[in-house]
Order: sequence, then C-alpha cells, then structure tokens
Amino acid sequence: MNRAEPQRVRAGRFPRYGVAAVLLAVLLLFGQPLHGADDDTLEGILEASPKCVDTIEHCFAIELFIVVKDGEPVQTAEWVTGQVETANAHFEPIGVAFELASVQALDAGLATITERSERDMLGRGAFRTGVVQVYVVEHLANVDEEGEIYGVHWRDREKRSRRWLILSSLSWNTTLAHELGHFFGQKHSDYPISIMNKTARSEPPVAQRTFADEELTSMRKVLAKMLKKKQLVDRR
Repeated sequence: MNRAEPQRVRAGRFPRYGVAAVLLAVLLLFGQPLHGADDDTLEGILEASPKCVDTIEHCFAIELFIVVKDGEPVQTAEWVTGQVETANAHFEPIGVAFELASVQALDAGLATITERSERDMLGRGAFRTGVVQVYVVEHLANVDEEGEIYGVHWRDREKRSRRWLILSSLSWNTTLAHELGHFFGQKHSDYPISIMNKTARSEPPVAQRTFADEELTSMRKVLAKMLKKKQLVDRR
C-alpha cells in the first residue's frame, strides 16, 4: 500500500510455506470485529498511530500483528502510538521514520510464545520484504534461560533472510526502537548513552539515552544497503 491509498485494516495473505503457514493462517482472525474502547480496536490502533512527517527523508511501513483476547487487543492504541513515536524520535538523526500500514489480529492461542519454533512459525507465513513486520504478543519467553523478555529481532531458522520483530505486551516504550536497532544491524553495545546497552546504569538518565554516534554511522550504511537490495521500500 502506498501513501496515496487510505489506511485500513487489511486481511493477511500468506504464501505457502507448509504446515506452519497453514496453522498460522487458521490462527489469524481475518476481519474479526473487536469490542473494546473505540481507540483500542484494530481500526482505532491504526488511526491513532503517528504518521511520518513530511520533512523526514525516509518513511518505512510497519505491518502490525497483535494478539486479541476476549475481543480486545493485548495492548492499547496509546501503547502502540508510544512505541512508534519513540522509535521515530531515535531514528530521526538518520532521516528515518516509521508508520503503520496495517493492523491484523492474531488469535489468543498465540498470546504466549515460549519456543524457538513458535517464533519461527509466528512470522513465516506472512513474511514479505520491503516492510518491517511487528508481532505483539502477551508474553514472550526467554528461550535461553528461565524468564520473560520484552522483545526480540527474530530470524526464521529455516531461512534467515526472513525476519521480524516480536514485542511483549510488557515492553518498555523504547523496546521497538531497540529491536529496530537490531533490524538495522546493531548489536548490544557498551556505549553509556545507547539504548542498545542492556547494562543497568544510572548515567545518563534514561530520558537522555538514544543511539550512540557510532551506531548512527553504522545504521546509515546499513540503511543504504537495505534500500539498494529493496529489503526496505520507502513509502514516499
């Protein structure tokens, strides 16, 4: 969908990738009406989400998939808006912003993701290049040790060029920005200022943390490569 088209909730279309894709297609709730507050329907999440400003150089689409339980998404329009706004603030120095292109419902059976195979299955059937695909679940288990995590940049183990982001409903407001940092080639770092630094620290204050200059330089190079290979397609 290009920017000239009206934004809307869209039903997903899945290529055939075997049993996993079929199972996922069954779990997706195409067009199911939601019964929460007006802003917290699929349509409300899409309409409330921030749009790329005209002055930004590159605008990329996010396709959002969110678990629905008891007729309501596991997170609110306000939460989604906060995630996107925060990501856009951190990516502005490299001339990049993101906006939702679509919002689709995931069945409550996908609310808790515990295994690597479930991470693979979650995005395999719907994957396509040119956009960032983000899956919001209620709980996301740490597959390396006991406990939960807030988000992950995941590569399908069957084909590592297929990748997507998974966010827990418990995520901090910087989680999407952090995982997009991974999407743009960044590893966890030890720069005190960096949102890619997972080390507990008091300085600088959380509100002042962003990408380090070295990370911004690296992301500009990764951006150029992704544009050339059409791994991301500008919506302008």
